[in-house]
Amino acid sequence: MPSPSIRNRSQKRMSDSHPGYEDHAQTAEIGWVDRWSRLLDAQFRIPMTPIRFGMDVILGLIPGLGDFFSLILSGALVMEMVRRGAGIGLAMRMLANIAVDAVLGTVPVVGDLFDLFFKANLRNARLMRQHLENRPVQVARATSRDRRWMTLLLVWLVIAAIATAVLLAWWFLAESLFGQDGLFGNL
Repeated sequence: MPSPSIRNRSQKRMSDSHPGYEDHAQTAEIGWVDRWSRLLDAQFRIPMTPIRFGMDVILGLIPGLGDFFSLILSGALVMEMVRRGAGIGLAMRMLANIAVDAVLGTVPVVGDLFDLFFKANLRNARLMRQHLENRPVQVARATSRDRRWMTLLLVWLVIAAIATAVLLAWWFLAESLFGQDGLFGNL
């Protein structure tokens, strides 16, 4: 696969000689983000209402692990967006969206209702689309491979921290509901 700078130069040449090429490339690049975001946040509709939901809400109904798995899927989506050109600032805004979704989603019932309306993945897809629309200005500041890896590492660490916070929230909730022995008694 060509390096991003080679790909950007060839896209620039193609867009100069073929009007609409860059729009097509951006559409193809964001298409997978739209598909996955829709699957996670808006794939299904509650009958006779405009309310849409996705796998995030369905997974959130599984006590404890559902929110954790939803976070992992959302985090993987953010990691892929970074691989495709999202910078550190954009990645941090996206991580803030999934952190809010994950942490508030752990609250029983209220968190499930929150998941119906917050839709962190669709918010992140919108942020990525805005980034791609503004990319001609950003192409001049091509990100080095080392910087991209550092961004990916930082994103991974933040996702791990959010996952830890979600698991600790569930542990605290279990101890609150089931007493000081938690779910497992005196093992």
